[in-house]
Amino acid sequence: AFTAFAEGGAFANAFTDMQKTAYYFSSRDKFDENLTLLLRLVQNPFFREEGTEKEKKIINSEITMYEDDPGWIVFFNLLKAMYQNHTVKNPIAGTVETVQEINKDTLQRCYEAFYTPENFSLVCVGDVDADYILEQAEGLMKKTKRTRAVSLFEKEPEEIFEKYKEIRRPACRER
Repeated sequence: AFTAFAEGGAFANAFTDMQKTAYYFSSRDKFDENLTLLLRLVQNPFFREEGTEKEKKIINSEITMYEDDPGWIVFFNLLKAMYQNHTVKNPIAGTVETVQEINKDTLQRCYEAFYTPENFSLVCVGDVDADYILEQAEGLMKKTKRTRAVSLFEKEPEEIFEKYKEIRRPACRER
C-alpha cells in the first residue's frame, strides 16, 4: 500500500492510539488519486499470512522499545493503579505474547466488526473543496448492512484500584 502511495507522489503512514486507528497521506499533487486509494484500501483489506507475520515482528519491536521508556512505564502503571476493570489499563499494542496469537483470520474478524463506514472519519487539510471531498467519499464508500460493533465495559468501581504502586526496574539502556 505504501508503495502505491509513493508512486502517487504521497507519503503515507498509520498509527493506533487509545481511541482510533488512523491512516493518512500527505501529498502536493494527485490528491484525488491518493484519496481514492486510501478509501479503497481501508474498505478492502487484504490480509496475508506473511504480511501478518512481518507486522507482528514490527509490533513486538515497538512493545520492547516502550518497555525501556520510563514515561511509558509510568503512564501505564498509573492506569493499572487507577482502573480495576477498564481495558484502558492495558497497553495499546498488547504484549509480545498476545501479539503472537494474532493471525490473518483474527484481523479479518476485527476488521468486519470495527472497520465499518459508521466508524470512519475523514479529515482533509489544505486547499480542498469540502463539498467535493464529501461527494467523492460518498461515491467510494461501500454500502453495508452490518451493524456497528459496540464495546461493552464492566462497571468500574468509584475508588482507585491501587492507592500506591511501586515497581523497580533495572536502569534503562543508554540510547
